[in-house]
Amino acid sequence: MKTESRFDSVGWIFFGVVLVLSLYPTYLLLSSAFVESTPPRMVVGATAFLAGFGTAIFTWIVNSILGYISDRRSTSESESSPKGHKPKKTK
Repeated sequence: MKTESRFDSVGWIFFGVVLVLSLYPTYLLLSSAFVESTPPRMVVGATAFLAGFGTAIFTWIVNSILGYISDRRSTSESESSPKGHKPKKTK
């Protein structure tokens, strides 16, 4: 349970970092896509929405891959150890 909690908190930090890094490129992309008569708050709002949505999808994919790798690693460790014996924890 402790590992899942740590993994989840790292996921939110990763989401925040990727969101901050994706805001400016998304703003540049959308400001060039909208016409000049578009209100700036609409460009900023669309930037926040699209950057958040894209970041959510990206971090979901990365977290799924990391979770899959973690599950496979724990499964392979449990299969390699004899029954009744737990592998020693290393620090």
